[in-house]
Amino acid sequence: MYNNEMTKKMIKAHKASFENGFNAVVMLQEHTVKAVDNVMKQLPWIPAESRSIINDCHGIYKKYTGDFKEAARENYSRLEKMLTSGMDVFQSTKQ
Repeated sequence: MYNNEMTKKMIKAHKASFENGFNAVVMLQEHTVKAVDNVMKQLPWIPAESRSIINDCHGIYKKYTGDFKEAARENYSRLEKMLTSGMDVFQSTKQ
């Protein structure tokens, strides 16, 4: 039982550190997007087509970061389930 709890705590700590790092990167990207938008508003010589391409890139980035976070969340739950079920099997055979 102790190993099972220890494993869950380790996974929870790693997941929390991943989410903190990921959120920091997302926050940095959002600030970069705001800065680019402010610069684009002040530069009238940039064509509308270029602006739309840059905005599309921001949208694509946002979509894929969301997909990545969802995949990581799903895989952390799979990992926890796999390791905890493996610990239960190991402990039952040990007795």
